[in-house]
Amino acid sequence: MRAFTAIDIPKEIKARINDASKQLRSIDGARLVDEDSMHITLHFLGEISDAQADHLKEAMASIDFAPFEISIKGIDFFEPRRPRVVFAELERGAEEVKRLYALLYDPIIKLGIRLEEREYIPHLTIARLKFAGTHSARLLERFAEEHKEEFGSFECKSVALKRSDFTGSGVKHTTLYEKRF
Repeated sequence: MRAFTAIDIPKEIKARINDASKQLRSIDGARLVDEDSMHITLHFLGEISDAQADHLKEAMASIDFAPFEISIKGIDFFEPRRPRVVFAELERGAEEVKRLYALLYDPIIKLGIRLEEREYIPHLTIARLKFAGTHSARLLERFAEEHKEEFGSFECKSVALKRSDFTGSGVKHTTLYEKRF
């Protein structure tokens, strides 16, 4: 199964982000993330076995973490010259999300799951760009400059192991396990 760990976002915050992101449709090759699929990814695990998922659930059950506040404000993008990912920023809670990421990192590696080696930057992906160039970068710079508003805050009380399935109508995410704090 294709899986990842993530923090779910309240519906009202996802709706505000979705409303702001609709303008991105005017950029060639922009593919918006479906509102129902918005979340903060911690670890993209790729294809894992049922046994690996079961062991990861056990590892997640054993972590000790306190609830914390997350505030989402503003829009930005990675790779300014050739932007591929547009995201909503975490104004508050990013350090806690990084600590949660680090707590789960070793148990995931011990299961033989390979993770990306680049620095983890907590964010909420709102769109991906298939074709990115100078024109797209300029449009995104203007879009990001116009969208510095706060989308909302919430108390993060859990982290989830999720499954990702491709369907005829898009990607469907299913929660396999949720660790409450």
